[in-house]
Amino acid sequence: YDDRTVSGVFQRLFSFSSPKKRMMERRSTQRGRTCFPSRMGLYWDPEENREREIMEKMTLLIVDDEARIRTLIAKYAAFEGYETEEAENGMQAVEKCRKQNYDLIIMDVMMPELDGFSAASMIRKEDDRIPLIMLSARGEEYDKLFGFELGIDDYVVKPFSPKELMARVNAV
Repeated sequence: YDDRTVSGVFQRLFSFSSPKKRMMERRSTQRGRTCFPSRMGLYWDPEENREREIMEKMTLLIVDDEARIRTLIAKYAAFEGYETEEAENGMQAVEKCRKQNYDLIIMDVMMPELDGFSAASMIRKEDDRIPLIMLSARGEEYDKLFGFELGIDDYVVKPFSPKELMARVNAV
């Protein structure tokens, strides 16, 4: 242990803090931050986690023909610490994947110009290592099975919870 962690343990053991403050300390240490008690509450050293944040920056490609859904997913992804790029249809997604490497793709199935299944198969032909999560209103079993045969990693049915989608992104 370094000095800050050890002193933090002693302060927590021998201080008479409120239950709310102890709960804040537990939550903050669960997020991977080293916390330092102060009179104003808890604070953490942002320099300590900067290297980890840089290494964990992932770029997601969000492909959907509805701008509201793209914006919603992008906001939740930014809150989780991801960088995002957007495409309106399958053709734009394939072109962007040829120009840049993405860490994960979230793609709708029903889109103009090129549907999600066709775009996913074209992307898989060029690079089969990019994780793909399909997002669709088509929730029938045969649609899901067809997607998994193409090599997608997960299938989320609309309407969806953005929190659940981000949990699936973190899991993939």
